[in-house]
Amino acid sequence: MKTRNRAEIWKQQKYNNSCAWDCLSMLLNTQGVETSSLELVGSSHIPYQIRLHPEENRLSAGMLVQGDRNVNAVVGRFGFHLNSRRLPTITDYISHTRDTLLNGDAFITNIKRPDNIPGRHAIVITDFRDSRFLGLDPDCRLDRTIEYSYSDVEEIVALEFTENEFMNAVSGEDEFVPLLGTLSPCTPQDPESTLLQDIFKKSKKALEFYVSETKDLDFRTEESISIVYSVLKPVVLDLRTAIEIRDEYLNQKSEIASFLRVFESEILQFRRITKNGKAISEEIDNGLRDSIQRSYTILEEHLSFETYRKEIEALTTA
Repeated sequence: MKTRNRAEIWKQQKYNNSCAWDCLSMLLNTQGVETSSLELVGSSHIPYQIRLHPEENRLSAGMLVQGDRNVNAVVGRFGFHLNSRRLPTITDYISHTRDTLLNGDAFITNIKRPDNIPGRHAIVITDFRDSRFLGLDPDCRLDRTIEYSYSDVEEIVALEFTENEFMNAVSGEDEFVPLLGTLSPCTPQDPESTLLQDIFKKSKKALEFYVSETKDLDFRTEESISIVYSVLKPVVLDLRTAIEIRDEYLNQKSEIASFLRVFESEILQFRRITKNGKAISEEIDNGLRDSIQRSYTILEEHLSFETYRKEIEALTTA
């Protein structure tokens, strides 16, 4: 198997929560397609959306490695298809990843965050050599205000795991099995496809779920604290990141991103209070509920914007 030049593949993460997009651009780079998160998110008709996790019945604005249909509306125009799958056990996963690399395919997956930080982080694994998994991390806590060259940060973004180390990095508690994504060639797809319309329909349904889960919350209850972590936090953080990328690509500043930044700070303040075992005041409870009510309108505007954008582009290219 030919070893890849990792210095030519690596992409630096420039946005919070954009690691999966950066990894996807790395994966495309292994196939000779030079792109970036800015291009992938900004030029797409669906740079972000609200989407249900089918496995957990929870919301996420992220699109990558959590399901192939959504992201294929983005990468299809490059002539590639994302194949994502979850193996039955972590042992099966390790065996399959080894075979995937020996077959010459790099893959995108996610690992536990270091130092018990909540959540997971996307990486690309490029090679299996000398019984070790070799890969690339787009971030590894880099200062995002600085543009690094690969040689500057190689020692922290170039990954090398033994099989046991890799198993521990990806599995988490109870031998969690992450999804694994590879690319395969396909006929370049028209973004004006039924797939795109299907995603909009799913986004509308997910928004309905978001409203039903959050409309009656009293943040002084344990159930509501759980909703913040499983529904509010992933939607707000991921969606805000994607909107910021799109705004930069379109050279604009949207009210949606500004609102989500404020909403995110409220959620993080809420998390600090609850983690310290303190009671939620009536003021914070009312503030979060008011923000949630505003978020319904904001998210509806987001879906309307994408529909309007698609219609305008269709008219200008006719």
